[in-house]
Amino acid sequence: MLSQIFILSSKGDRLVHKDFRGESEEGGTDLADTFYRKITALPGDQAPVFMAHEGLHFVHVRHASLYFVATTTAQASPFALVEFLNRLAALIRDYCGPLSEKSISLNFALIYELLEEMVDYGYIQTTAPDVLRNLIQSEPVVSKPFSLLDLGSIGLVSTALGQAAALGARPAQWVRVP
Repeated sequence: MLSQIFILSSKGDRLVHKDFRGESEEGGTDLADTFYRKITALPGDQAPVFMAHEGLHFVHVRHASLYFVATTTAQASPFALVEFLNRLAALIRDYCGPLSEKSISLNFALIYELLEEMVDYGYIQTTAPDVLRNLIQSEPVVSKPFSLLDLGSIGLVSTALGQAAALGARPAQWVRVP
């Protein structure tokens, strides 16, 4: 049974936080900060997947420099939570493209909708992509990489030149006369 879910950046910034049961006396921000302090205080590159703090247990996985963290009481199967967190990361990747802070922040409404459909009061309901596609109403926001060839969209090129380029017109070329 899940108590909370966090998605944290590599710097400890809380990108997503969902409290399913309200079991923690600390606020969600405090728990996220506590987790991040504990994880960064450990020596070495590989932190343990399971940690305890004042009656709550942290279970986490790391994907693309993001921490996917679940808190739970002692009643839950930790390996089921690891599997759930890996499936959550895979579903977010399927919906939003490559995992990054930017894709998470652009699609936070979609991620919250996914969590609402996947978990009910801390109990995992479904992680099946086919079922979730029928239930999710939000469309993902996909960020396009910056391109110097598309300066008209941000107002750096005159609209006439931008319209001509959109129509496939070629700019006039200088011809050297011998």
